[in-house]
Amino acid sequence: MSDQPEKQPPPEPATPTSLLTPRPVHPELAEPTDGLEPVPMWMIAFFGLLIFWGGWYLARYVGDWRSDVLEEDPSALRMAATSIPAEDAMNLGKRIFTGNCAVCHQPTGLGIPGQYPPLAGSEWVAANPARIKRLVLHGGEGVIEVKGSTFNNAMPPFGAKLTDKQIAAVLTFVRGNAEWGNTFDPITPEAVTATREATKDRLNPWSPAELLAINTDESPAAPASTSAPASAPASAPASAPTSAPTSGPASAPTSASASAP
Repeated sequence: MSDQPEKQPPPEPATPTSLLTPRPVHPELAEPTDGLEPVPMWMIAFFGLLIFWGGWYLARYVGDWRSDVLEEDPSALRMAATSIPAEDAMNLGKRIFTGNCAVCHQPTGLGIPGQYPPLAGSEWVAANPARIKRLVLHGGEGVIEVKGSTFNNAMPPFGAKLTDKQIAAVLTFVRGNAEWGNTFDPITPEAVTATREATKDRLNPWSPAELLAINTDESPAAPASTSAPASAPASAPASAPTSAPTSGPASAPTSASASAP
């Protein structure tokens, strides 16, 4: 054996300290969630209220989707109304009531408690027709008492949507509906025309206080003029014999001498 020492393997290079320190494990990035977030509650509430309001608006003002109700041009509506065959006032009034009024006042005429007043047995229906004509023509608003109950809701105007004939028909139907206990006189188209002319400058809805202050109606003006000639002949013969004996002898010579020349 040789006395030479055995060769030692070269030392391994020192491992850097940074390599011995474990590196933090980075978690994987979350999956993208664009478009998958839940809808905010305020947006759900907003669109829910919007849909509810739209349904309420259509139910109240849809007019049964009839052209004679939804026509925007009143003149065209009146021209169309004159071209259709004549219809009984009660039947026409019932049809107009069903398409325009039944949603609030109900087909039974009993209304909705706390919201819309009844028409069946209503003192407003039985009262001066000038009041209910104004309500239909121009609408109404404010607290109103009907049959001992108060209501605070607005009634839309129908003067621009309905003709005088149609308004007279629906009011005749309401006032003469025996099933509701209403047995009042009908309203003529001429009476509605007179009220429309008398209130043509009215722009705002009527308040109950304003309506209660009305104690006259425009429609009796026509009958009053026709009865005047009838009373004149009756009074003339009664006054003629009374004045003849006193004035006759004195005035006869005067008139004869005046006309002789």
